This record gives sequence, structure tokens and C-alpha cells, in this order.
Amino acid sequence: MALSRRICTVFFIGSILFSLVTVHAAAASSPSYSAGVRVGDWWNYGSFEGDCRAACPPGFLAELNITEATAMVVGQGNATSVTIRNTIAFNNQTVRTYTTLGDLSSGIGNLSLVSSTLIAGGLTQGEPISKAIGAPVVNGTAIGLYAGANRTLNILDDTANQRLYRWDQVTGVLMSFNLNQSSAHLYYRLTGTSLWHYNIAIYDGNCQPILPVSCGYTPLQATIIAGTTVAYNNTGTLIHSVYSCTPDNNPPPSPEACSFYNSPSTAPSFASPGILPGKIWNLTFPVPGQFYYYDNSNPNMKGVVTVLGNATNPTDFTIHANPNPVIVPQGLTIAVTLSASATGGYTGPVSFSDVFPTGPDYPTTNGPIDTTGYFYGGSGGFGVIFAVIASFNTPQGVYSATLTGTGNNLTRSITLSIIVVAPAPSFYLTPYGNSSTTIAAGHATSLAITVHSVAGFSGPVSLTSYSYSSGYLSATIDPGNVTLQPNGSANATLTLNGGYPGNFTVTVWANCQNATLNQRIYLNVNVQQPLGLLLYQLFYIGILQPGSNLLLVNSFTNLGNIPDQVLYGTIAIDFGTYSFTIVPIIILQPNQTATYNLTITIPANTKPGNHPVTATLTWEAQLSVFWTRAPPLILQGQLPVVAAPQPIVPGNNPVSTLITMLASLAIATKDYWLWALAIYIPSVTILTSVVMMRERKRRRAT
Repeated sequence: MALSRRICTVFFIGSILFSLVTVHAAAASSPSYSAGVRVGDWWNYGSFEGDCRAACPPGFLAELNITEATAMVVGQGNATSVTIRNTIAFNNQTVRTYTTLGDLSSGIGNLSLVSSTLIAGGLTQGEPISKAIGAPVVNGTAIGLYAGANRTLNILDDTANQRLYRWDQVTGVLMSFNLNQSSAHLYYRLTGTSLWHYNIAIYDGNCQPILPVSCGYTPLQATIIAGTTVAYNNTGTLIHSVYSCTPDNNPPPSPEACSFYNSPSTAPSFASPGILPGKIWNLTFPVPGQFYYYDNSNPNMKGVVTVLGNATNPTDFTIHANPNPVIVPQGLTIAVTLSASATGGYTGPVSFSDVFPTGPDYPTTNGPIDTTGYFYGGSGGFGVIFAVIASFNTPQGVYSATLTGTGNNLTRSITLSIIVVAPAPSFYLTPYGNSSTTIAAGHATSLAITVHSVAGFSGPVSLTSYSYSSGYLSATIDPGNVTLQPNGSANATLTLNGGYPGNFTVTVWANCQNATLNQRIYLNVNVQQPLGLLLYQLFYIGILQPGSNLLLVNSFTNLGNIPDQVLYGTIAIDFGTYSFTIVPIIILQPNQTATYNLTITIPANTKPGNHPVTATLTWEAQLSVFWTRAPPLILQGQLPVVAAPQPIVPGNNPVSTLITMLASLAIATKDYWLWALAIYIPSVTILTSVVMMRERKRRRAT
């Protein structure tokens, strides 16, 4: 109760207590004082402005923060009693609701004495606003334009308190209020209502094909509140119509009629019948948006209605797809933009998702649409571009995909119509659809981009690449122009340079200005922290007998994401030391393997038994543009020399079952080394040594 009382004293503070007004002359005859409204009627106030010219009166500061207010009739006990639900929206995005009720005849209740939004309908100048003793008297009339209609007004000019009230004479609804005192100023007016129609006149316009609006309708650009009914009045001598710019109406090509479709895409399509001269066609606009329309008989006649949301209604959002429907020739990819817009001051996230039809060779998209954006107080807006793909085997026809936005326990979905048609002369790009690649920061990689002719297309095609995070990932394509022969193809190279780790998107555009064609593909690029990872393995092949020759096979495998190079090494056995220098230096790209062979002779005086082996390898990793020397890889093991000859036994392994392997695995980075002990695995006679080095930011230059 305390909240309602405080709000009531804030809402329309200038109208407090008509009993203070001293004008109370009696009318010659007694009016009926019946209500001019009924349950369900609503009216909206906006255009709030005000200030304090001295110390603000108590509660007046709150009224200065009102942005919008709505009154709706929710109860009517008899012809003179009315209950109204009042809703106020403030500029801090809060909404408050309270109820006023009273008897319009007796003046009992707080309906007239507090909010002043309603008096009896049908009053005239000189009549008091109620039968209450000392009730103020209507002391003037006028004509005014409110919510698209000229209305006759009853005026109460309270000069003693510097307050001016204007009510609609027929309904008794307050149309505007003006407080103009020495200490404070406040003004607001009616901006929308269900009580009467917003009038738009149609005339015989000799219009030019100007977009997006031209002439033929007055006002040409109308602004209304959602839920308002517009009355289109044909004041001309010809038959006219009102057709929405929506796919259902199939508007003539631009510049006539429509160059685009209305937003939101969920807005209903409308098409009036022929409106005869002197006749009216009514249309209610239930949802916010911009609705362009045209005259189907005279397509150069074009107008627009902007429908505003009501801030006193629950906040919401809408989603839109453009184009919708999307026409996709077989074998091509068409970009579609999915976007969201807030209504009623919506604040919070909106997450997109999609469901595409399933079936053999049905249209697909380039990946799940899982973008999330945020609105703050209804401001902002965001969207995501995705590709709709039809293969050459996709059957021609109409398909439907469902696009959905969710947020704050709200779910809004639209249907994307996909029309697959036969291919016209055009071109497409590969890699097809949505591709992914991985590179290391500080390094570059190249991808082949191919432009393919479709249905005999020939001519020049320009190529452009764009990185959405150019400071972290750069993208260039060469050549920038190719020429296609009929049903042929042309190649270009896309070079990607990773600056910092992260996930990025690169777009490649292909354009032919001669044919006004364009295609695009999207690449998801994962830039990783540079990591050098080298696997060193040592095999031996031969008879482990004194005086025998033994082949030592050094195997190197790059398991990292940057190049490694192998320089030289040493294999030390208790009966000799064998050094090798690799010329030319072996440079290994990621996932590459190379070997280096070294032949040694076991001395004739070597005693049978296990002889210790230590292999040391020097290598480098290309962490940036420079090579970084890694500490040596060290393998330790034993060479079992036997007295009796041991023949080579063929097996599945191409080198033989007598091969013994020593292995070392190293991870290279820049600043520190983490050593793991050698691990012995008897079943395969492997010894491993793991070395790790990770790159970190240095406080000083290396």
C-alpha cells in the first residue's frame, strides 16, 4: 500500500486535488457523467519533459524520470464507475503498476482527484467535471491532433496554480497536461490509444520511383504505438490499395515498390482490397517494427509506418533473417544474416540456435549457429552471418529451417525458407562450406583456394580476404584476380600469419562486377602457442658379435606445431665414441619423420655382456622467426653383445625382430626445461627421456 500511495503522488503530480481549484460555476443543465470508455480500452502517454527551476517539490524528481505511461480500463461497475490499471516506465528501466478507481459522477475515489487521466465523456464548456461540491469547471474547448486524429478537447485552464488540462470531449481521456510554475515545469501528452484510429489519407499521387518512400500517403511517415489501428482513407478519385513489403505480395522489382522486406520478419503480411474513393480500410499493427508499404495499382506510391513498443509492457526481443526466403542455386552457397533486436527496453543475452532439415543432399549450413549477444536497456543489436549450402545433388524445391533466439526465459523462433533452384552461370569457392585450420603463433601457413565455374560461367573474378581480428591474425590472398573459362577453375593461395593465440575467423570473397555475382567462404583458424616437440629414436640392425658391423639408425619425428631442425649427435658406447654431423641439416615440418644412418664396428676384443650406450642429440626449434637451441636429447641404454653369431630373423618389422630401440621425446619452448626420468619398458626394450620447454614473456631481451 505504501508503494501505491507513493506512486500515485508521483504520477502526474500537477493534477493533485481538483478541490484546490477555485473555479466552480454550475452548468445550466446537469450532464449524465457516464464513462466514455469501456473495459479493454487503453491509452499511452509520452513526450515527457520537465525541470525544477528552484527546489523541487516533494516527489517531483521521480516524475521527471518517467519516460512512458499507460492507462487501461480493467473494470466498470456501472455507467459511471471505472477502474484503471496505470503502468509507468522510468528511465532506469524499472516499471511500476498501480490502480485508480472512482465514480465519475460523484467524484468519490482517487480516479479524478489523483491521476486525472479520466473524467466523464460528453461534457461541454461550462460544465463541472463531476457533481462533487466545488468541482472545477471546463472553461474552454479546442481542436487538437493526438495519436493521428483531430479531436475536440475540453480544456481546464487552472491559472491560479499554473496548470492546464486537455481532455478528449467524447471519451473524457486526458490528452495532455502542462504544469508551468515558477518552481517547476512538467509536460506530457497522449501518444497512442485504442479508442480511435490513426488516420492516413490516400490521394492520387503522381509519384516518382524514389526509395524507400515517395508520395501518395499523408502522413508519408507515420509513428504509432504497437496495437494502434490505422485508418487508410481514400481521398482521391482513383482506386488505391495498401500492400506490405513482404514476400507474400511479390512486390515489383526495385526501384518500384520495395527494395527490401519489412522488419521484423515475423510481421504479418497485409494486402488491402481495392479501396474505393471515399472509403476507409482499417489495419491494426500489433508488433513493433518498420513497415513499408505501397499501392499495388500505383507501385511508385510508397509510405512507411514505424510501430514503437510500449515501455510499460514486458520487455522482449525479436529475431530476423535476411534474406528470407533465401534462393540458393544448386552447387552454390548464399550468405544469410541472422540478427536480433530488442523491444520494450530488453536487457540480457540472446543466444542463437538452428535446426536445418535432414535428408539426402538436403540444404545445409556451414556449422551450428551458436552466437550469443547482449542488450543493455534495449540498446545495441547484433547478428551472425552464416552460409546456406546446396550441393549439385540437392533436389530443387522449398525447404524450411528453424532459427531460434533464447534469453531471459524467452524463446523466439522464425522459419527460414530455402528455395533451391537450378544453377545459373556462376561460380563457387573451395574449400567448400566452413573449413578449419591450425597454425602456431608467429608462424604462417598457406591454403589453396579454388574458384570453380558453374553452368558455363566465364569472366574475371576478384578475390579478397579479410580477418576479423587483423591485429592477431592476418590474411592475404594472391593473386587478387583470376579469369575463369567455361566450366573451368582457377587457383589462388591464401596466406595466414598468426600473431597471438586464439580462435579467429577469416572470410574469402569472390566477386564478379560484370555479372553482379559474389560468393564467400569462412575459415575458422586456431592459432596455438608455439610448441616444439621432437621424438628421437635409435635403432640398431646387425649381429651383436665382436668384430661385426652394426647399423645405427637415428630416427627423428616432429610431433609439435612448429619446424624443428636436427644438427649433430654423439653415440657413446664403452668400447668407442661415434660422432655424426648431419649435412645438410635436417629440417622437419610438423608430423614429418627423417632418419640418419651410422655404421660402426664392434671391436673384436669386446667381451660378451651388456655394454652401456649414451646417445646425445643437438637440435633446435623455430619458436619465432629465429631458431632456438634446445638442450641435447640424451638416450641411455645397453647394447647386449653375445659371443656366438646371431643370425637376422625376418619378421613383420622391416628391420628385424632383433632391432632394439632407444627413444627420446622432447618438447621445446623458450624459457625453462622440465626433465622427466628415463622410463624403461622391458616388453619392447625402449628407453625414453622427456624434455619440455615452454615459451613465456621475458622481462628482458634474450
